[in-house]
Amino acid sequence: MDRFNFFFGFYSFILCLAVAEILNGFAGYVRERRVRDLEPQTALLALVAFIDICATWLDAWITLKDIELDFGDLWAPILIATCFYLAAAMIFPRKSAELDNLGEYYRAKSWFVAAMLLSAELLIWTTFLPSYVNNFHHRPAVFWLWQVPLKLTLCGLWLALVLVHSKRANLAILAALLFLFVFPYWSNGGVPQWIHRHFDYPEVNARQIR
Repeated sequence: MDRFNFFFGFYSFILCLAVAEILNGFAGYVRERRVRDLEPQTALLALVAFIDICATWLDAWITLKDIELDFGDLWAPILIATCFYLAAAMIFPRKSAELDNLGEYYRAKSWFVAAMLLSAELLIWTTFLPSYVNNFHHRPAVFWLWQVPLKLTLCGLWLALVLVHSKRANLAILAALLFLFVFPYWSNGGVPQWIHRHFDYPEVNARQIR
């Protein structure tokens, strides 16, 4: 086993624990036969966190290929996985009595969940730094028109979720986050590739396509 697979197994294990926390919380509603009572904000937050964790796991397969087994390289990925786990553990209540007022529980805990997911997003920047530097020098349009706006928007939405208390605003923010996490992976890199072809030295790319 090489060092990447050794670390990736450990990293995946922590992310799997976070996913298990979300699924176990939802399973509590199934066990209580109260799925119809599931509060929409909580359901959306759980879905967004679930997809965020899966997206981060997919990214890690690419961004952590050259990782070294030392704290200089490991601190950010380990903290990312820790933030995800702490966020996932707080999405659903542990006590049956708290199931009766899930809206109140969401208002009390959602800021912490959003803060942990915002922290994870900021830490992810450090693992993507080599990719950002490479795109800044060789694919500037992708860097300025895709990566920077996407990351700033994600962080802004997580921060808004920490600060905003309106139910309607929370639902709108969570819906926007869901779209921003699903769309880039659904298109399989289609958007940055399109930007690269049309805005990064388009005359060179056009000759290559021919």
